[in-house]
Amino acid sequence: DRGAMFWGVLFPALFIFGLSFLETSLALLIKGGPPSAKSVNLAMAAVQGFNWANAFPIQLFVLLGVGAMFAGDYRWETWRLQTPRNSRVNLVLSKILAYAVLALAALLLLALASCLAALVRGLLLNQPFVPFGEGVTPLLVLRGIAAGWLELMEVGAMGALVAIATRSNMAGLLVPVFATAAQYFGLLFNQIHPGVAMPDIILLCPNLAAQVLRGDGGAPYVGWALLGLIGWTLVFAVGAIALFNRQELTRE
Repeated sequence: DRGAMFWGVLFPALFIFGLSFLETSLALLIKGGPPSAKSVNLAMAAVQGFNWANAFPIQLFVLLGVGAMFAGDYRWETWRLQTPRNSRVNLVLSKILAYAVLALAALLLLALASCLAALVRGLLLNQPFVPFGEGVTPLLVLRGIAAGWLELMEVGAMGALVAIATRSNMAGLLVPVFATAAQYFGLLFNQIHPGVAMPDIILLCPNLAAQVLRGDGGAPYVGWALLGLIGWTLVFAVGAIALFNRQELTRE
């Protein structure tokens, strides 16, 4: 499905590059492009690229691919051709594993796009470049990758469960995005941020858990955040497999 691959894997990176390029262009027009004292850190830009996985607009595009993977067979009536050839558990599990690889690819492309955007911004605005890796530790990079990938896995597994339950691409796309947006605004209105969040809230809120895991605001309880993200991913993935295993497919 070339459309799902484009929108779910490639377009998120193109989106953030275009957004950053627009910001740079506006700065160039307003300031006239004078030399700037602000420096450009490409390694930090890569880490910030991983952090984009926490944004529900990016998750929206990624979930376009999820909906096609898990609800497309209902639309094209191909489950009746596949289920006699393999077990239902294997069929859904293979889709989940394929999504895991694609989610990691999308995350790495986000980091690449963020680096390229920072490079273009530095060149156009005459900003100095700091030595690559300055201020960025391997642990920070690993935490950024883990937080971004696990959050994409969590919303993807939720999308898979909803898509199988409703047999609808649109539901598998919108429900996880609304869930992420609700968490974001709920945390904002209640003034809960990673530095003060307690383990119970972290476990219940994957969006917050991802922020804690990547270390926003010197957040404690990193272990709880990791447990929360892995736990929710497994709950949704196992739920999707169990539901599909019991689902009536004779009319498909």
